[in-house]
This record gives sequence, structure tokens and C-alpha cells, in this order.
Amino acid sequence: MLGKLFKYDLKAVIAYYLMIWGAVLGTAALLRISVSLSDFSSPFQDQMLIGMGTVGSLLLYGAACCACVILALFLTAMRFYKNLMGNEGYLSFTLPVTVNAHLVSKLLSAVFYLVLTYGVLLLSGVIISAGTGLWDSPFGSVLEWIVETVVFYNPLVTLLYVLKTAAFLLETVLVIYFSVCVGQLASKHRVLGAIGIYLAVNAAVGIFTILGSAVLVRLLSGREGTTLYYGVTYGTELLFYLLLCVGCYAGSYGLLRRRLNLE
Repeated sequence: MLGKLFKYDLKAVIAYYLMIWGAVLGTAALLRISVSLSDFSSPFQDQMLIGMGTVGSLLLYGAACCACVILALFLTAMRFYKNLMGNEGYLSFTLPVTVNAHLVSKLLSAVFYLVLTYGVLLLSGVIISAGTGLWDSPFGSVLEWIVETVVFYNPLVTLLYVLKTAAFLLETVLVIYFSVCVGQLASKHRVLGAIGIYLAVNAAVGIFTILGSAVLVRLLSGREGTTLYYGVTYGTELLFYLLLCVGCYAGSYGLLRRRLNLE
């Protein structure tokens, strides 16, 4: 039954994601064309027109990327809210599945789409930079060296990095779910309440992250760039995200199980 729920959750929002991804890739292609048309040997008037087109394409691309991330988080929240808290909730909770199954299905589908969304953003960057020589420049060489040094030269660091990234994606979604569940406890303005909880939780996480990073940097002073440095920092981040995941999942499960308040 979990597999059926997962497929249903994927199909429910795929059309929206395809439109979002299409907008990002379309603006990336437009920006790449604008860059390709740049010809500094052309007359000044033509350079001005091409420059204006390039700037406009760049602004469109930046707006599309920002909207892509924001809308992905919005769709994650709305899918959870409408299917479990809104009118669909009366049908959802009559199905012969547990609360855990609902949560896991929503969580897996949301993380799946977030991964694809970040993949589309990466692809859009490749489209823009392809054939420009950017990766042959000193910037590309330095970036490649950093990635290889931090991630690929040590299997343990690579594993911690992958696990930390996966835990971060889970935490991103579970904080949204927890905020929606807490917001439903209010008798009025539940959506605003959920937004307020979400902002408060992320603000607290941000403050704790900054303080923790400062402590780690001081404790590991002089060991920057070593396996110990990355192992400790990635391991600490992984543990922190896992604790947040457990807390948010347990909170969401408890509220859905005992304090469910449908629209």
C-alpha cells in the first residue's frame, strides 16, 4: 500500500514541477543564447542592445531559479496540507494504511522532487556555461580542486558528505510537515500559524548552526582542510540534522495520531 501511496503522491504534483523545471531550463537556454550573441567587435549600438538582452535574460533566469526553490517548498507544504489536513484528509484517513505510511509516502515523494529540482538547477548551470570556457578558467580549476579535496579524495568524508546532504533534505521536508501539523492546532488562521512556526523553527536552527559552527571552527583551529576537520564537521552536521528529523517526525506523527484537526 505504501508503494501505491507513493505513486499517487508523485502523480499529484508532477504537472506543477514540470512547468517549474521548464521555466528554469527555458530561461537558462535564453540566457545562453544571449551570451552567445555577444560580439564585442560589433557596433556600439548593437552591443548595447545585446547587453540589455543579456541582462534581462539573466534577471529572468535568477527569478526563475528563486521561484523554482520557493515553489518546490510550497508544493511540499500544500500537498501535505491538502491531502491530510484539508477535504482530502477525510478520505485519506479512511484508507487502510497507518499514519506512518502517509508520512513516509509524503516524505519520500517530496525528497524525490527536491533532488530532481536541484538536479534541474545544476543542469541549467551546465547549459549556461557550456562552451564558454568557464570550467577551463582559474575559477573552474579552483572549484574542481575544492570538490576533489573535500569529497572525493577520502571515502569516509565522501560518505559523511552524502549522508549529511540526505539528512538535510529530510530535515527540510520534515520541518515543513511539523510546522503544518502545529499550525492545525489553532482554531483560526492555521496557514499563518504554520508559516510562523516554520519561520521560528528555521530561525532557531540557523542560530544554533551559527553558534555550533563557531565552536567547531575554534576547536579545530589549525586543522582546516584535513580529514579530521571535514570528518568532525560533517559528522556533527549529520547528527544535528538526524536529531531534527527524529524530533520533527515524532512531533508530526504524534499530532496526526492524537490531535488531528481537519478543515
